Amino acid sequence: MTVFMKFRDDLRKFFSKHAGLLERLVRGLVWFVSAMLVDTYMGYAEIPGSPLVAAGMAVFLAFIPYSAGSLVFIVFILIQLFSVNLSTGLTGLLVFLFCYIICGIYRSRRPEYLALMPITYRLGFPFAIPLFSALFGRGRDAGAVVCGCITTWYMKSVVENYALITDKTNPLSPTQLLSQNMILNPMFYCFMGAAAAMFLVAYTVRMQSIAYAWQIGAISGTVAEFAIMLAADLFFDHRADIPALVGSNAVIMVAALIASFLLRDFDFHRTERLRFEDDEYYYFVTAVPKIRLASEKNEVKTITGEEGAGAGENKAAGDAKGAAQ
Repeated sequence: MTVFMKFRDDLRKFFSKHAGLLERLVRGLVWFVSAMLVDTYMGYAEIPGSPLVAAGMAVFLAFIPYSAGSLVFIVFILIQLFSVNLSTGLTGLLVFLFCYIICGIYRSRRPEYLALMPITYRLGFPFAIPLFSALFGRGRDAGAVVCGCITTWYMKSVVENYALITDKTNPLSPTQLLSQNMILNPMFYCFMGAAAAMFLVAYTVRMQSIAYAWQIGAISGTVAEFAIMLAADLFFDHRADIPALVGSNAVIMVAALIASFLLRDFDFHRTERLRFEDDEYYYFVTAVPKIRLASEKNEVKTITGEEGAGAGENKAAGDAKGAAQ
């Protein structure tokens, strides 16, 4: 255990020293992988040199916050949707606009979930963002998680029904797409309820003043989500999805446990609000991280024998002058 603690401390020191550079590298990598996945997942817009476009966009988005970068990336997704047909693109624009407004109403600072949750769904880990958001985010991010489920399901519906949407003889209208695959689809509500349950359970447990709250929150949140999705798969006869559900939940839970041990203190700009109590009082404490100041550099001057003798003569002369006065 001592080895792991030392590794964690060394990792924290390294991160604190290179926090700005690492944050930009991670942000750029996230957007690059997301752009490439959207291009392969949908790929309806023929963009020449797609890897170069994705790399250029990632470099640009690496230097702006996730919230601003999400708007650029949503435009990138909408280009793909408009390439299917006009009605699909307009419906997608309305869906993203509605979700963005909901995020604003609930003052969620994570609108990037609207664009990133469809990506994690494509990777096979649809509940990664709800769990990590519950562990490292704020309670108000629940609105962004739910809205991310909506955008995820809409993009999934477009991909799965592409042939019907583009059928010129009897195309699937946006109203039919939304009603059949979302509004009247019970699995959509199960998916959204499972993500919300995972977030609320994990966040509630994590905020408790108990030992290993983060680890217990990660496990309990995963169990809550798994129970809902397993019941839905069994009830609606989607048994083929159960192995993937088990595997993805196991991976994200292990990743969350590792992250809670290594990365939970990496946000040096975060303000923590803690509560303590005794027999008579509740104590509410706001802990603000200290600003790291550059260490003061002291210059040591070596005094040679000649300079030391001169300094001694000057001191002696000064003492004699003072005595005469």
